[in-house]
Amino acid sequence: MQISKSSALGQWRTNFQRNTAFKPRASRSSMNDRTVSSPATAHEKTGSLDGVLNFVKVLAASAVLLSGSSPALAVLNSPNAQIARSVDAALRRSIPAFNPDVKSIQKNLEDVQYFLRIPQRKPWGSMATNIADSLALCQLRDRMLAGVPPTSLPGAESLLNSLTASLRKLELAVKTQQPDAVSVRVADALRTVADLELLQAPALPFLIPKEYQALPRLVGRAQVELTLEKRDGSLGFVDPVVGGPAKRTTLVLTLDGYSAPLSAGNFMKNVLEGLYDNRPIQVNYTSVFVQAPTIQERPPIPLEILPSGTNQHT
Repeated sequence: MQISKSSALGQWRTNFQRNTAFKPRASRSSMNDRTVSSPATAHEKTGSLDGVLNFVKVLAASAVLLSGSSPALAVLNSPNAQIARSVDAALRRSIPAFNPDVKSIQKNLEDVQYFLRIPQRKPWGSMATNIADSLALCQLRDRMLAGVPPTSLPGAESLLNSLTASLRKLELAVKTQQPDAVSVRVADALRTVADLELLQAPALPFLIPKEYQALPRLVGRAQVELTLEKRDGSLGFVDPVVGGPAKRTTLVLTLDGYSAPLSAGNFMKNVLEGLYDNRPIQVNYTSVFVQAPTIQERPPIPLEILPSGTNQHT
């Protein structure tokens, strides 16, 4: 990880392109075939059979438009889309690691999580197959450790051993059909996969536009601690260790420089400069707002978007 600092001002610009709204409608030819009149008049002119045929034509035209919709719309309209449903999944999928064997294990384990959400008749056989395939890949140690820098090999080997042990426990939980144990152990295995991928990840897989080269950036991941306490000094929190009331609590925030290197770098720079120290926090149901002191003019930060399923930044 690295943070580069500069006081140069950047210009506001975003590469975000607004998507057009999708409104299914019939094609021109099918609209011409439709009869716009009262039901009685339509029945007199075309008969009930023609009305059914017209309905089928309109339905078919709408289906053609839907099938030709963009991938983003298809994901939003699909109830089976395996989008990131947790913070851990989103962080894991943003890691730009290119080891196909590790990615295959990640996909197998995420499929196990997906199968586990099926309410009835869970596909235990499919889960067992995915785990067996993952265990077989773990035996190919040279391939699994490909892409790890030499200085990080000892840590990567330890992670690979831990992953194999986690998969063995997961295999037993699936064999005995224990959903709760499977849920816990597949999450543990996926965390180990993410740690291994972080060691295999190179620098950013995309280039920062030259107009933003002077802005601070975070290449990789960082964690910062945020300590909170009530303004009136009351015991408004719960101690995570002893379980009793506490005056303050500490949150650990993960800054993801792979998804948004400029936003994460700017946040890290503000933390290092103490801009958030002793600042009041305004919280509602949708956001958390902190007003930084207006000591000096700050350079604007562009909107950064990492499309799901890719490592191409926009």
